[in-house]
Amino acid sequence: MTFRRTLHASLLAAFITAWLCFVWYWMFILFTDYEIPAEFSSLGIASSSLVGSLAAAFGFYILVITFKARPVYFKLIAMVLAILTVLPLIGDGVLPSGNVIPEGFLWLAVPMHLIAGVVIGGIIPWYVIKGLPEVEEVKA
Repeated sequence: MTFRRTLHASLLAAFITAWLCFVWYWMFILFTDYEIPAEFSSLGIASSSLVGSLAAAFGFYILVITFKARPVYFKLIAMVLAILTVLPLIGDGVLPSGNVIPEGFLWLAVPMHLIAGVVIGGIIPWYVIKGLPEVEEVKA
């Protein structure tokens, strides 16, 4: 279990998270005819998936690999953090940009936060500990 493998897990988790969030985004638009706020973009979905996954991989490496904690603690922390990221939206009704949350926005955003917590919390430990074997480099 190396840091390199942890980074690979992070990229895999980011890709899967972004893909699932895009699917939810387009399904939500298709079935609700919802008008997406200007500060909500595909680039934002992809970049937040990547940043969140890289931060989680770093946390996993420190918690599980360095401190030898059980992976279940990482999964629990990932889910708690996913839920905590939703609370500001529900609590004060204001986006980080300072704009008021449009009606129906929570139905779009909350599932994306929960998708990220489940996918990142599941993929990183699985990949690092049990998952796909490392690809050996071909020597020329």
